[in-house]
Formats: sequence, structure tokens, C-alpha cells
Amino acid sequence: NYGYFGGGNPTSSVFDKIDWVTKTGAIMPGVTFASPSPGNFWSTGGASGDSTDGYFVAGYYSPGASYINKLTYSSDTMALIPGTMPWSSIYFCSVYGDSTRGFIAGGASPASNQHSDIAKITYSSGTVATIPARITPGPATPSGRANVAAMESSTAGYICGGDSPSNLSIVDKNTFSDDTCARIPGADLQPGVERMGATASEFAGYIAGCQSPQRSWVQKLTFATETTTNPTTFSLSTGREDATGAGSSDNGMKGAL
Repeated sequence: NYGYFGGGNPTSSVFDKIDWVTKTGAIMPGVTFASPSPGNFWSTGGASGDSTDGYFVAGYYSPGASYINKLTYSSDTMALIPGTMPWSSIYFCSVYGDSTRGFIAGGASPASNQHSDIAKITYSSGTVATIPARITPGPATPSGRANVAAMESSTAGYICGGDSPSNLSIVDKNTFSDDTCARIPGADLQPGVERMGATASEFAGYIAGCQSPQRSWVQKLTFATETTTNPTTFSLSTGREDATGAGSSDNGMKGAL
């Protein structure tokens, strides 16, 4: 019945709670990111969750985070989950998942290294670990790619675009049942994009916006055929970057934070 928005730039560790029924929102008093360095802010990370808890992943807070915060919906309380990310710090990553697990893919670290690793959060145990599969790196950064966006179907996550350092058209598919990941040759974005938003319905995913230059394009990835329409016949109201998205099983909606 609720949606949660946390962190951002500049210097924000504030959480807002959105009531889907009344379509109203408010700041959550006393709820902030749990961090070994109090007062720091989190941005350019990601989030996933199940029906009882939300997981807010990594992000940038001078110089970067390797922590995962767990928001318990029933009590509106926040705590760090045991352990840390498999990497020393990461931001500009993508986060996606299903009802039992979340995945963290790609991203960058303060040393300007880009990652191709994928980590899995198991919701039932609140633990995180890397899996053998990796996303496809960019041509100029063989270690990985950052500023990617991701969405999921009921069976797989799709990691789209990014930079290396120029805009990329790569789309990877991370299959949930066997934790494999591979590029989908027929699903390339045209044009390539970075720092965009993504959302999905049951049948298709939508990739919207771009940085350098800012774009209003919306591209559609149809899950059944694993092909992309570039761009679709509709677009955002204005060009933007660093967007985010939310949606139902029937429709996806895009918003900028």
C-alpha cells in the first residue's frame, strides 16, 4: 500500500512515504540511512524489496558506500544488514529483483573503476554475495560499466545502457532461475543511453531519458521477443537524466527525482 523514496542529492538521508490509496506523501520522522559515518548522504544507489522489507543499496556519500540498509515496513525502522557489499564501495549501479531476491549490477567506485560484478541479496536471510555471472563491460572500460538502468520481468532482470565513457546500447539478461547473465544481441538500444530511468509492466520494460545530451526518448523492450523499439511513439514531457520509475503489473510510470 506504500512506496518509499530515500536519499538523493544534495546531502539527503531523508525518507518519504507515499500512500498509494490516498495519493499523499510525507517525510518519515526519525527514519534515515543507518551508516557507520553519521550525517553522510546517499545518492545514485538503488533499491529493491519484497512484501515485508525494502533494501536500499550502496550509493555515494564521500567517497562511496558498501552498505545495504533494510527498511522494515511494519515498523518503519531502518537498520544495516549484517556484512557489507562484496566491493569496497559502489554507486551508479543498477538494482532489480523478484519476490525472493534482489540483484546489484555494474557501477563505479571512487577510484574511477567500473564494475561488471553482480551481487545477490537473499531476502529470507538478509545476506549478500556475488554470483559468478557478470554483465557485459563497455569497450573502453573492460572492467565493467556504470550509469546503467535495470528493470525486471517475472523471470529475469534486464541491465541496460550505461557509459564506457560514451553512451552504450548494450542490454544484458540476468536469468533468475540459474543466476546466469548474457547480452541479448537483438535488444540493443538505439541510440545508446546513460543515466536514464527504467520501469516495467508484466510484458515490457521502458527505458527513458539520458544524459549528454538530455533526452526525452522512451525505448521499449518487449520481454516475449527480447527486442527493443527505438524509440517508442511516446516520450517524456521534457529531456532529463537520472530519472527513476515505478509501475503496476499493467503499466509503468516514470518520474524524476
